[in-house]
Amino acid sequence: MVKRNPGMVIYKELNWETLMKTLKDSVKDITVITIILAFSGVFGYGVVFDDLTTTIASALVSITTNKTLLLFLVILFLLLCGMFMETTVIALILTPILLPVMQNVGVDPVVFGMIMMTCVTFGVMTPPVGTGLYTVSDIMGCSIQETVRYGWPFYVAVLLVVVFMVFFPDAVLWLPNLVYGA
Repeated sequence: MVKRNPGMVIYKELNWETLMKTLKDSVKDITVITIILAFSGVFGYGVVFDDLTTTIASALVSITTNKTLLLFLVILFLLLCGMFMETTVIALILTPILLPVMQNVGVDPVVFGMIMMTCVTFGVMTPPVGTGLYTVSDIMGCSIQETVRYGWPFYVAVLLVVVFMVFFPDAVLWLPNLVYGA
């Protein structure tokens, strides 16, 4: 077995104990992801069965019918969700709810997908729960405060990109239209 796995011999970093620990950690992570996927599927079925999208669409449209303002409200909501929930969970739970609402007010699904995933991914780099923030800080060997302090220019850049996508959706659609045709 040792001859088949060069990492054990060449780098001398992988031993059986480390391999077993890695396998156990992988099984735990995969189990959590599978449970999240299973429950998000059940939640998605409930959303469709109870026609929750229509209820949420009515509530959002009752606030405003302005497409841009509605999009900024959803962006704010996604940024807040991103601060407290994992990206995959948000995408699986909120996409079936928010996508039909945004399509009803005239937002292109590709543009909304780009905006949604940018906001949600941005959320994992912000406190209090920002798992990406903690991971980066740990890898870099610096404090959370230091990472946030030096990360502000990047936070601003991401928010500017989101604003750009809202006001210039054709720029977002340029490459897909080029590849797949308008």
